[in-house]
Parts: sequence; C-alpha cells; structure tokens
Amino acid sequence: MATGTKKTGARFNIFDILILLAILASIAAIGVRAYFLSSGEENVQTTRVEFVVKGVSEVTAQKFAKQYSTLYLDSTDAEIGTIISATYAAASVEAENAEGELVIASHPDKMDIHGYANISGTWTEDGFLIGGTTLASVGKTVTVYTQDATCMITIVSIPKAQ
Repeated sequence: MATGTKKTGARFNIFDILILLAILASIAAIGVRAYFLSSGEENVQTTRVEFVVKGVSEVTAQKFAKQYSTLYLDSTDAEIGTIISATYAAASVEAENAEGELVIASHPDKMDIHGYANISGTWTEDGFLIGGTTLASVGKTVTVYTQDATCMITIVSIPKAQ
C-alpha cells in the first residue's frame, strides 16, 4: 500500500489575496478621510454673504427674514451660519404693456428677500466651501433652511476674507 502525505494548512488563492487587498484599501481610505476631516476644521472661517431669494410667499418671507436666525444647509443638515439682516418686498417681474414693451411690474402675491448672512466654511483654491462641502460662488443657488422656513438662496456677493 502506498502511503501519501496529506498536506494540512492554509492555501491561498487569488480571491483571498483580493479580499486582503480590499480590506487594506478600506483601512487606508478611512485613515485618509479622517486626516482630511481633522485638518479641515482648523481652517474654518466666517464670511459675510449677500443673498437674494426670489418669488416666495409673504408668509415664507416673514419667517425666513428674521434677524439672527440660524441657517442650516439642506443637503447636509449642518449649521452653516446666521442671518445678519434681511428685508423683503413685492417681487419684480417683467411684463408686457399694451404697446408690447417689456416693463418692470410688481407681483401681488410673491416676495423677494434681500439679505446678508455670516456663513462659516473654508477657503480653497476653487473658492469658498460652505460648511466645507458646498462650493459657493456668485450666482449659485443653495437650498438652506431656518427653524421656520426653507428657501433657495442665490448668492449675490461673497468677498474673500483678508
């Protein structure tokens, strides 16, 4: 009778190696993310942002335009700043008069809000990141909310901090 030696032990194949590489890559990604999140916190700055909100109801305008209301970014629910001042007036619309010319008229049911807010974020090479995540530039629309109302603000000016 032939006696054979039976090997007992771990055998690695290509799938085992791929699983180990995936685990190592996940650990490295978590480490890199933690590093960048911790280093970004020390660069947080507050800047004064001028904004407008077009065509909201009078009730929404009254609720949103409260001075010192806390602002939250809708996409992340993070607190991003405070409204310094805000005023609202009847919304301006372009309408055609009897001669067919475009004229500016006020909308009886809609309001425009114009205001300023102190917004926290970080300055990067690309611009100001609201809450460190959302790029803010002139003309950009960002959905924010207060305790009482949600609005889409359009950024009018965002001066770079000195």
